[in-house]
Amino acid sequence: TRGSLEPLSYGERLRILPEGYATNEAKLYYTKTKLIQRDECTINGKTFMVMDIDDWTINNSRLSHYEVVLMAKEPSQ
Repeated sequence: TRGSLEPLSYGERLRILPEGYATNEAKLYYTKTKLIQRDECTINGKTFMVMDIDDWTINNSRLSHYEVVLMAKEPSQ
């Protein structure tokens, strides 16, 4: 999937991770690809898990996309 990867600022957007999950790295990912929670994707050799998805479709415009919160997958997960 192609998209734009941005750092997630916890001051701007606090996310509570599900019980049993921990991460030192979370990212915002903007993409046209529809992902679902718990999907995994590899970006630059690092594996991330999809934690949250917001559909940013605006009146069926060509600029529709998804804002996805990704959590770096730790080796113990």
